[in-house]
Amino acid sequence: MLGDHPRPGTRGERDAMNPYAPPAALTPVLRPAAWIYGLATEWRNRRYATGARPAERLAHPVLAVGNLTVGGTGKTPVVAHLAAELQRRGWCPAILSRGYRRQGERGEAVAVVSDGATLRLGPEDAGDEPVLLARRLPGVPVLCHRRRSIAGRWAEANLAVNLFILDDGFQHRALDRDCNLLLLDGAEPLGNGRLLPAGPLREHPHGMRRADLILLTRCTAPAAALPPDAARHAPGVPVFSSDFVPAGLVDGDGRAAGALDAIQGRRAVAFCGLARPETFFGMLESAGIALVSRLAFADHQTYDAAARERIAAACRCDAPDVLLTTEKDLVKLPPGPWPCPLRAVSIAVRVHQPGWLDAVEARLTTRQPGK
Repeated sequence: MLGDHPRPGTRGERDAMNPYAPPAALTPVLRPAAWIYGLATEWRNRRYATGARPAERLAHPVLAVGNLTVGGTGKTPVVAHLAAELQRRGWCPAILSRGYRRQGERGEAVAVVSDGATLRLGPEDAGDEPVLLARRLPGVPVLCHRRRSIAGRWAEANLAVNLFILDDGFQHRALDRDCNLLLLDGAEPLGNGRLLPAGPLREHPHGMRRADLILLTRCTAPAAALPPDAARHAPGVPVFSSDFVPAGLVDGDGRAAGALDAIQGRRAVAFCGLARPETFFGMLESAGIALVSRLAFADHQTYDAAARERIAAACRCDAPDVLLTTEKDLVKLPPGPWPCPLRAVSIAVRVHQPGWLDAVEARLTTRQPGK
């Protein structure tokens, strides 16, 4: 089962291997829909830009972290990194999220995933990424609401916070922000250059001008400039680069379980439900982990009986010493029993330029109106 992936032709294969790139044969068919989508997003952005649709402003600074494309740039590790580092610098951050695919997503109540002291909700009620952030960041409240301003005002009234980090917030223009941090994939900043549904772009690339800072992710070497096709849309915006590295192992309860060195040379089955699963598998192999099987599920996979049986079948076939997954997947998995020890790989962000947090803080402390 080495290199096992969803069966060819199934939706699972398309979602797991390249979920946001339609088959080339469909591109001409999808262009009219992309044109209509582009008109709608331009109209919406223009209303915010002209003040016809004013954005709400909170009492404390807001740092928005988002991307121009759908999925795969590493927003969650970057949000966790920012929250932890800014907390060390004396800030009291809270994370505001939509809570993608959570139960009650359209409800009016604020979902308090964590108040900073206690994890209150699971992935069904909060979404996988908010729960991951709450587990990883003790002392940092995590709240969900489709209108992030409502969650922010609840936090201002009930929690000791002085900074809001807006998860996946670049297009959430209903809430004003003091710093717009735009994440772009270092290898494919604009994907195929087309808007949804013909490509991965959520809005026209000239939306990059709203960014105060740009962070390129998945860069194997330091970079301080965008490729020309992207750079023309963000003149003068400071650019930083980063990559993702394994930071250690986590057990089924979310507790630290040692370094990756402990499993080097051991047979491993790896599985994940990410927008770009190949990056997770490649990171493990680069760290010297011997993968005897790789199982790629759809992004935000729910691990029902069929999915768990697929993992168990790989274990029966390949007899691994350890099962490896991501922290995002771990929060959705039942406690077991599993055929062999289950570990999640904690992923850290490594920014190549040392002054990037100073640049973020400079925007937060001056409290300039957002773009």
